[in-house]
Amino acid sequence: MVALKQLLVVVATLIWMPPAFAEPDASSANWLMEGCKSAILREGGASPDRHMAFKRGICLGQIAAIRYFGSSLETQPKPCVPPETTIIQLTKVVVAYLDQQPKRLHLSFLFLAEEALSETWPCKK
Repeated sequence: MVALKQLLVVVATLIWMPPAFAEPDASSANWLMEGCKSAILREGGASPDRHMAFKRGICLGQIAAIRYFGSSLETQPKPCVPPETTIIQLTKVVVAYLDQQPKRLHLSFLFLAEEALSETWPCKK
Protein backbone atom coordinates (compact mmCIF):
# COMPACT_ATOMS: atom_id res chain seq x y z
CA MET A 1 0.00 0.00 0.00
CA VAL A 2 2.85 2.40 0.85
CA ALA A 3 4.55 1.57 -2.45
CA LEU A 4 1.34 2.36 -4.35
CA LYS A 5 1.02 5.75 -2.61
CA GLN A 6 4.65 6.56 -3.44
CA LEU A 7 4.08 5.58 -7.06
CA LEU A 8 0.99 7.82 -7.24
CA VAL A 9 2.95 10.75 -5.79
CA VAL A 10 5.71 10.27 -8.36
CA VAL A 11 3.24 10.00 -11.26
CA ALA A 12 1.28 13.05 -10.08
CA THR A 13 4.49 15.04 -9.75
CA LEU A 14 5.57 14.12 -13.25
CA ILE A 15 2.18 15.01 -14.71
CA TRP A 16 1.97 18.47 -13.11
CA MET A 17 5.64 19.32 -13.31
CA PRO A 18 6.35 21.99 -15.93
CA PRO A 19 8.51 20.78 -18.80
CA ALA A 20 12.18 21.64 -18.65
CA PHE A 21 13.48 23.55 -21.62
CA ALA A 22 17.13 24.00 -22.43
CA GLU A 23 18.11 27.64 -22.58
CA PRO A 24 19.69 28.65 -25.88
CA ASP A 25 23.38 29.46 -25.74
CA ALA A 26 23.37 33.25 -26.04
CA SER A 27 27.07 33.26 -26.86
CA SER A 28 26.67 31.00 -29.89
CA ALA A 29 26.71 32.17 -33.47
CA ASN A 30 23.47 30.30 -33.98
CA TRP A 31 21.70 32.50 -31.43
CA LEU A 32 23.15 35.79 -32.71
CA MET A 33 22.88 35.28 -36.47
CA GLU A 34 19.26 36.46 -36.51
CA GLY A 35 20.27 39.74 -34.86
CA CYS A 36 23.20 40.24 -37.24
CA LYS A 37 21.00 39.66 -40.29
CA SER A 38 18.43 42.06 -38.86
CA ALA A 39 21.14 44.70 -38.40
CA ILE A 40 22.13 44.37 -42.06
CA LEU A 41 18.53 44.63 -43.26
CA ARG A 42 17.66 47.60 -41.08
CA GLU A 43 21.07 49.34 -41.28
CA GLY A 44 20.76 50.96 -37.88
CA GLY A 45 17.02 51.66 -37.91
CA ALA A 46 14.99 51.14 -34.76
CA SER A 47 13.32 47.80 -34.21
CA PRO A 48 9.87 47.54 -32.66
CA ASP A 49 10.84 44.09 -31.34
CA ARG A 50 12.93 44.54 -28.18
CA HIS A 51 14.28 41.00 -28.28
CA MET A 52 15.55 41.49 -31.84
CA ALA A 53 16.96 44.92 -30.97
CA PHE A 54 18.84 43.27 -28.09
CA LYS A 55 20.31 40.61 -30.41
CA ARG A 56 21.28 43.27 -32.94
CA GLY A 57 23.03 45.24 -30.23
CA ILE A 58 24.96 42.22 -29.00
CA CYS A 59 26.00 41.30 -32.55
CA LEU A 60 27.12 44.82 -33.46
CA GLY A 61 28.83 45.31 -30.09
CA GLN A 62 30.87 42.14 -30.39
CA ILE A 63 31.91 42.97 -33.95
CA ALA A 64 32.87 46.50 -32.88
CA ALA A 65 34.95 45.06 -30.02
CA ILE A 66 36.85 42.84 -32.46
CA ARG A 67 37.37 45.82 -34.74
CA TYR A 68 38.90 47.98 -32.03
CA PHE A 69 40.74 45.36 -29.98
CA GLY A 70 41.39 42.63 -32.56
CA SER A 71 44.93 43.68 -33.37
CA SER A 72 45.87 43.19 -29.71
CA LEU A 73 44.47 39.63 -29.55
CA GLU A 74 46.84 36.71 -29.12
CA THR A 75 45.32 34.79 -32.02
CA GLN A 76 47.02 34.40 -35.37
CA PRO A 77 46.24 35.89 -37.77
CA LYS A 78 44.95 38.99 -36.03
CA PRO A 79 42.28 41.12 -37.67
CA CYS A 80 43.39 44.57 -38.82
CA VAL A 81 40.22 46.18 -40.13
CA PRO A 82 40.66 49.33 -42.25
CA PRO A 83 39.38 52.36 -40.31
CA GLU A 84 37.00 53.45 -43.09
CA THR A 85 35.07 50.15 -42.92
CA THR A 86 31.57 50.58 -41.47
CA ILE A 87 30.07 48.33 -38.82
CA ILE A 88 27.44 47.17 -41.33
CA GLN A 89 30.19 46.19 -43.80
CA LEU A 90 31.90 44.21 -41.05
CA THR A 91 28.62 42.55 -40.14
CA LYS A 92 28.05 41.56 -43.78
CA VAL A 93 31.50 39.93 -43.85
CA VAL A 94 30.80 38.03 -40.63
CA VAL A 95 27.33 36.88 -41.76
CA ALA A 96 28.64 35.75 -45.17
CA TYR A 97 31.42 33.81 -43.44
CA LEU A 98 29.03 32.19 -40.97
CA ASP A 99 26.57 31.29 -43.73
CA GLN A 100 29.38 29.17 -45.18
CA GLN A 101 29.98 27.49 -41.78
CA PRO A 102 26.58 26.03 -40.78
CA LYS A 103 28.10 23.13 -38.84
CA ARG A 104 30.06 25.53 -36.63
CA LEU A 105 27.23 27.85 -35.61
CA HIS A 106 27.05 26.22 -32.16
CA LEU A 107 30.48 27.74 -31.42
CA SER A 108 31.10 31.13 -29.85
CA PHE A 109 29.97 34.02 -32.06
CA LEU A 110 32.88 36.12 -30.85
CA PHE A 111 35.38 33.42 -31.83
CA LEU A 112 33.85 32.89 -35.29
CA ALA A 113 33.45 36.61 -35.99
CA GLU A 114 37.10 37.19 -35.08
CA GLU A 115 38.04 34.34 -37.40
CA ALA A 116 35.97 35.86 -40.24
CA LEU A 117 37.51 39.30 -39.86
CA SER A 118 41.03 37.85 -39.50
CA GLU A 119 40.66 35.93 -42.73
CA THR A 120 39.31 39.00 -44.54
CA TRP A 121 41.74 41.57 -43.08
CA PRO A 122 44.75 39.80 -41.57
CA CYS A 123 47.36 42.03 -39.95
CA LYS A 124 50.56 42.30 -41.91
CA LYS A 125 53.57 41.15 -39.94
